[in-house]
Amino acid sequence: MRPIDADELLDRFHYSEHDTEDEKIMVMTVRRMVKEQPTLQLSEVANAKSNSNCVEVKHGEWIKTSQTMFPEQSKHYCSECENFANTHLVFHMKTNSYSLEEYLDNYCPHCGAKMDGGQTDETK
Repeated sequence: MRPIDADELLDRFHYSEHDTEDEKIMVMTVRRMVKEQPTLQLSEVANAKSNSNCVEVKHGEWIKTSQTMFPEQSKHYCSECENFANTHLVFHMKTNSYSLEEYLDNYCPHCGAKMDGGQTDETK
């Protein structure tokens, strides 16, 4: 990321009399877009950059259960947030019928935990 000085950009970015009408419209549009952007202090930009790479990854696993409240509910739940896996309605052309099937993804759709058996990067 490279912070820019918007005022300097606006001073340098303009059209000339030799530009086409489309080029002039493009320059005016960019200048308007730059003016509409909020002003950030350099310290805010530095903090945002340093915090953007610091996301904790949760690790979990799908746990199988035989007890569900509803027949259409998944039989697996996340070890981190305890929400059930997604189910999808699937149409079977040969039998001309529908069925509900679980979708056990590599990540929990509810909390974002990586479904790798609960292993963290340190325990692998």
